[in-house]
Amino acid sequence: MGFAILTATLLLIQYGNAANLIITSPNASPTVLTGDPINLNISYNSTPRLIIWQYGNGSVMAIWTDGTELFADNYKNRLTIQEKYISISNSTTKDSGEYTVRVTDTNGDSGSFNFSVVVRGESW
Repeated sequence: MGFAILTATLLLIQYGNAANLIITSPNASPTVLTGDPINLNISYNSTPRLIIWQYGNGSVMAIWTDGTELFADNYKNRLTIQEKYISISNSTTKDSGEYTVRVTDTNGDSGSFNFSVVVRGESW
């Protein structure tokens, strides 16, 4: 099944559920230097069925479902994903922006969390 078809199917599943799952993160606004990894961590008290990571206007970067990982082609060689974690290696200033993670658990409850990432081109 193609990534686009799978993405559309999973998004339909995701948006069909009530937003009852609470997701938190220790750092919703990370700032990193160019070349450093962007590490986004989340926490929730449930068993996930589906996790979708998105960038900007909703472009899907990665999908995690029951331990299976799928990556968009433009992120395939730069992403590491685990159940509660995503890391983007070799960051550039183009990686600055809004990221959203959407989680659906085994009960059908869902929720989302937004990150605002800044990648600086020089040291501060």
